[in-house]
Formats: sequence, C-alpha cells, structure tokens
Amino acid sequence: MATSSNCRRNPAKGRQFIELLIEIYINPAFEDKEAAVTLAVERYLQNDLYAIAPKPKSDELLSEHPWAYAFKTGFPEFSGLTWASQWLKLGALELLITAPDVASRNQSIAHLLELYKEKINRQHGSLVSLPTDIPTSPVIAPSFYERHPDAAYIVDNLELLKVVIGDILAYPGVADRGQKIEQAVQNYTDKTSNFSNERDYLYYTLRGGIYNAGGPARGGLDRPDRNWSREQSENPHISIGTQPSPN
Repeated sequence: MATSSNCRRNPAKGRQFIELLIEIYINPAFEDKEAAVTLAVERYLQNDLYAIAPKPKSDELLSEHPWAYAFKTGFPEFSGLTWASQWLKLGALELLITAPDVASRNQSIAHLLELYKEKINRQHGSLVSLPTDIPTSPVIAPSFYERHPDAAYIVDNLELLKVVIGDILAYPGVADRGQKIEQAVQNYTDKTSNFSNERDYLYYTLRGGIYNAGGPARGGLDRPDRNWSREQSENPHISIGTQPSPN
C-alpha cells in the first residue's frame, strides 16, 4: 500500500485538515483512502490541547450563548462568503468520494466550481446567492459523513467554532472578548463534555435546510426546502415576517 508523506509529517492543523482530506481522495498515491483518512485523524488528534473534538458537539454551544447569530446578522455577506468557501470544500469531498471514474470526477468538480462562482458573483444585476446557513457534512457531503464520521465531526466542529468566534467579535460591547474566545475554543477542543448523540446532531445540522446551506454539491435545488429558518426553528416565537427573505 502506497501512502503519501503528508500523513507522516506533522499533523494537519485546522483548515489544513480538510485540505488533507481532499488531497487523500484526489491523489492516487493514497491507494487505501479509508486507511489514509484514519491515519490523518489520528495524527490530527495527537495535539490534544488544540485539536477539535471528533464527536458531535451540542447545538447549545452554537445557538444558546449570549451573542448567538451576531455574525450572520451583523455581517451577512461576510458570513455568506465564509460559508460559501466551506460549501465548496465539503462539496469537493462529496464529489471526490462518489465519483465512479476520473473523467466523471473532473466533470463534477468543474461543475462545482461553476456553482461556486454563481454564489459569489453578481450576474446580470442579480443578488449574490450566498449560503445563509452553516454548511455541514450531513447536509452537503453525506457520503463523506457516512464513510468518515470522526473526520466529518472535526470538520463541522471547526466550522461551528469559527461561527461562535464570529458572533463574539461581531456583537457590540462584549467585555473580555479574548477570554470569551478562549472559552469557546476550550468548548470545542474538550473531548469529554458538551456532546450530542447522532440523531440529535443530524436534526440539528439539517434544521437550517439544504438550500440555505448552499444546496447539494451537484446543484439542482432552486428553492428553499424548509419553511422556517434555523433561527425560527430554535426560537418559534420569532415572527416569520421578521426574517430576511431567502436568496
């Protein structure tokens, strides 16, 4: 079995981890993809202090802190651009894992890039069609989630942590932001508490809707698949009329 030297060097950190997962599936040097991902996860988790937990974290960490939704509300285009980038990475993983051959893979990735361009560019005076909810593995890359759940939880938890940090930075008048951010990091790197079971995690990630998270990696969804936004699902007292219209 051939393996790339990338898995034998220092473990990937944060953003590099998902890029390594993509490389494993696109690089023929990784003959045993399953073993390579398992090794990548093991190497990543060696730095226990800073490694994100490989199990689903409770949705309370994202939705029930005092500054929840400040990032999305205060900076909708910035948050949308951030989530479009995450959608692209997860979409690439899904297509790489499910492609039956190289030709199909290349065609699917080219189409994915076109969809990404449509999301971030204004065309003919139309609005930018950015994601309005957080892309997660069960929503955008279900094959990746099913095949490599530990890796998927790391990827998702990292993105959720970024959103919480964005909320802390975006909310006005937060005292001791640095301390609050450190606590958020500790919550998502803690390997012993604040976990959710798989069923609740799937409900929690699917709550915002596939369309709002950027749509399927192959496209084809041109209208919201949920009547309520994530905020409305978590706060039923919110009037539908107070929510922004979907893209």
